[in-house]
Amino acid sequence: MAAGLQLLLWPGAVQTLFLDPEFVGHEGALIRIIGMTVAVIGWFYFFGGRAGGRQIVAASILDRVILVPLVLVPTALAGVFPHLLLTFAVLDPILGLIAWYSLS
Repeated sequence: MAAGLQLLLWPGAVQTLFLDPEFVGHEGALIRIIGMTVAVIGWFYFFGGRAGGRQIVAASILDRVILVPLVLVPTALAGVFPHLLLTFAVLDPILGLIAWYSLS
C-alpha cells in the first residue's frame, strides 16, 4: 500500500529510485494509475488481514505467483517501465509466497 501511495503522490520516484530517464509524454499519469492500483490492492489486503479472513490470502496467492509475473515480465521486456514492472514482477510473487507460508 505504501509503495502505491508513493507512486500516486510522486510519480517522479521512478526516475529517482530506478535512475530512469525523464518522462517525455504522459508517463507520469500512467505511473499514478499504477500507484493507485497498487495502493487500492494493498488497502484490500490490509483490511482483509485485519478482518482475520484467511480466504483473502489464499485467493491472492495464485494471482501473485503466476498472473503478476506472466503479465508484467513480457510488458517490461517490451520496454514499458522495465525497472518498475520487473521490480513488482519479482517482489509481489515473493510476498505472495511469504503470505502462503504464513497462512500454513
